Amino acid sequence: MASQFPSAASNVDTPMEPEFSQPHARPPPFQMEQLLELVSNAMLQISHTNQAMLSFLSAHNDRAQDRPDSKVRPKSFSGLPSEDVLAWLDHFEMISSYHRWSDERKALEVRTLLENVAATWYVQQSSDVTENWVILRDLLVQNFAHQNSAQTALQQLETLQQQAHEPVGQFGVRLNQLLIRADPTMPEHVKLFFLWPRLRHDITRRARDQGPQTFNDAILIAQRIEACTLSDTQPRWPHPSATDSRAQYQGAAPMDIDVQNMQLQARRNRPDRDSQGRPRCFYCHNYGHVRRQCRKLQQQSHKQQVQITMADAASLAELPGN
Repeated sequence: MASQFPSAASNVDTPMEPEFSQPHARPPPFQMEQLLELVSNAMLQISHTNQAMLSFLSAHNDRAQDRPDSKVRPKSFSGLPSEDVLAWLDHFEMISSYHRWSDERKALEVRTLLENVAATWYVQQSSDVTENWVILRDLLVQNFAHQNSAQTALQQLETLQQQAHEPVGQFGVRLNQLLIRADPTMPEHVKLFFLWPRLRHDITRRARDQGPQTFNDAILIAQRIEACTLSDTQPRWPHPSATDSRAQYQGAAPMDIDVQNMQLQARRNRPDRDSQGRPRCFYCHNYGHVRRQCRKLQQQSHKQQVQITMADAASLAELPGN
């Protein structure tokens, strides 16, 4: 009787292959198209998400760079006699410029900085004053500018001197700030009285000979003299020869117009001489001496100095605390 099951030999000769190894088992074409469409949509969504994220990060970084540091705050003001309201207002304006505050924002911020006497004074003011920064600032100066502030400025003026390497413009700003704190209505001749002994001696002597009438004119003249002095101490360019003059002048640095004018004026002011070789004074126009040795000029300068000293003593007597 034949067996219904295959023999072992038949199993060895004809091994069975799995269904998935058949070469004709592929997905239908419509499934491949759907798969490609899904992949394309997913990639498009990822691209849009990345662009939105980059835009958000860029805008956030721009805002972070433009936003001032919130930790930078003005210092408080108590209104005590030991405090200088003008110095505090300058500090407040500097911090306000850093934060780009408007006048309305300044009026709101200043109420959080007032303490003790200043806070009590602020509460007593009307809304027309507290909401207007210009009026509020003027009233702060009017009520808290103590007399000791002017006295402190005068004490600092006694020891103020231009340093060896300090520019004239920078020194003029420091001196003018002290003069304003000492007396906001100080006349120009009093300012010149404080200026001359505090400038460097070599600049003062040459600037006073030109007779400036205001503080600003004196500073401008002193700056030109300083620029001329610096140009004289710098190394000179070699004199160009006839063959290479054009090439050397092309490499030379252009000098300042004011310095050129000062040097030209100095050459024109060289004293003339008479037949005996004696120089001519450009002040009295007599021969035998130069301007700096002229007795008439020295007498005139002494008379002006006496008049300025008398006027300065009268002006200083009118200052608060004297």
